[in-house]
Amino acid sequence: MAFKDISPWGLKRTFVVDSVDTRPTGQAKFDKKTSSVKISTQTDQWFSSQVNGERPRLDSVNIAGIDQALEKLNDFLGDFHYGFQTSDGERSCAALVHGSAGTGKTHVLNKVISTGWGKVHRIERDIKPAAISIIFKNAKLAQPSIIVLDDLEELVSNEDSTSRSIAKAIGEELDNLVQGCTTSLPSVLVIAATTDFGKIPRSLKKSGRFTTDILLSIPDAAARKSILRSKSPKINPDIIDEAIEKLGDRTHAYTPEDLTALLNRTIRIAEKRWRVTEAKNIFLEQDDIEQALLLVRPTAMHDITLQPPKVKWDEIGGQENVKEALREAVETPMTVNLPPEGGHSHTDIL
Repeated sequence: MAFKDISPWGLKRTFVVDSVDTRPTGQAKFDKKTSSVKISTQTDQWFSSQVNGERPRLDSVNIAGIDQALEKLNDFLGDFHYGFQTSDGERSCAALVHGSAGTGKTHVLNKVISTGWGKVHRIERDIKPAAISIIFKNAKLAQPSIIVLDDLEELVSNEDSTSRSIAKAIGEELDNLVQGCTTSLPSVLVIAATTDFGKIPRSLKKSGRFTTDILLSIPDAAARKSILRSKSPKINPDIIDEAIEKLGDRTHAYTPEDLTALLNRTIRIAEKRWRVTEAKNIFLEQDDIEQALLLVRPTAMHDITLQPPKVKWDEIGGQENVKEALREAVETPMTVNLPPEGGHSHTDIL
């Protein structure tokens, strides 16, 4: 809740109540006997930007390795700075970032938050449906605001009444944000993330709600190299370009999170070597990287187990000609190369 130009005594002040007795809602009385009022730095910075009319840019998020997704994200964020140019039916304050585990969804949310564009309001996993409208109301009172919903599927995808109520509440509040707006939308950005786009109810994907979806895919070789360069690994400057080129080509299916874990493991391996050898030139070496590659595997491959199918030869129906050809191809070389009993063959059996 925001209070503007309040003056119990002295100068007029404007402030937002985040919590009362550590709770996001409640009643309280402020007078000369009040002894515990905490004003956070973030709130001070936010009000300073309002008073001075200097608002940080929202359309300048920069993240390596997600070029296409980043362009779409910044185009959407730019609407809050330059004004929405879409038709009424497509106007929405909400964007949904989705992709598999480790592709950087939470990192994107944090990058948006770190712009300092607006006051942050989080919808947590244990929220009650009734509290959602309060968060949206406070966000509208404290514009510009950013409402964050990480792991959205955990809030709305379960087949129970609570999940359905939360999905309904979020949808209605997204509708309220754009309702009656003809020339511009409120400065309330709603940004969510999910690992499973298919689990998000269709009701939340319709026009005016999460109409903008941004896919973070598994990076290709070029994207992996860009991500690795952005990490500035401590490789000898004389060979760093060649090392990153090779490592980027060898890390197929590695997510950004996997690449970060790989570099962290490489550093730990190198630190152990530095302690033992008392090295003076502290650089990551190729052998450090090779050892790390054996220990850090791509997330996408963790749950994959290859097992031969349990199908017997006589369970395959038809295809007699094919089966006979395969039998001859496998059995004939073995028969030809077998030595006579008690004798020796000059041909090795591989």
